[in-house]
Amino acid sequence: HLIPDLKDLLEPLKEVTHRTPMTWSTTIQLDPRLYPYQVDGVKWAIAHRGGYIADEPGLGKTIQALQWLENSPYRRALVVAPASVVFNWKDEAIEWSKSWSPYVLGSASNIRKTLKNPHWVQDQNQRIIYCITWSQLANCGSVLSQFGFETLILDEAHRAKSMWAKRTIH
Repeated sequence: HLIPDLKDLLEPLKEVTHRTPMTWSTTIQLDPRLYPYQVDGVKWAIAHRGGYIADEPGLGKTIQALQWLENSPYRRALVVAPASVVFNWKDEAIEWSKSWSPYVLGSASNIRKTLKNPHWVQDQNQRIIYCITWSQLANCGSVLSQFGFETLILDEAHRAKSMWAKRTIH
């Protein structure tokens, strides 16, 4: 079972997927700095339109996910990450996914304020990666579904515990 807020977030994504067919390019553009095993991982994720990238720490899973995003047809992505790396996602996005603008959402009040006035969005075609922590998701996940995410990246996905885990109940 997923934590309730994560389940709420996934429902609108299902609707977008079924309602709006996304066309994936047949041309893959990968950063030449990728290692061969990272190229294989990104190509696999592109071929499957997503999936799990699981490897040892420090081998570039974040970079692979960002290169997958770079080759995706999506414009709105949500990254849920541990607090210790949420700003790292922003930095890595700037380096590895040039067509995306990363934005760290911050506190629950900032998320609500941002919903009312998304000042950084210059046009609807701008590609934005919204970054949030796992604890922020637990506090305001249902509000986040209003952002219109088309895809979701879960860093340390094992943090999506069952409904009976202490993290979920708090």
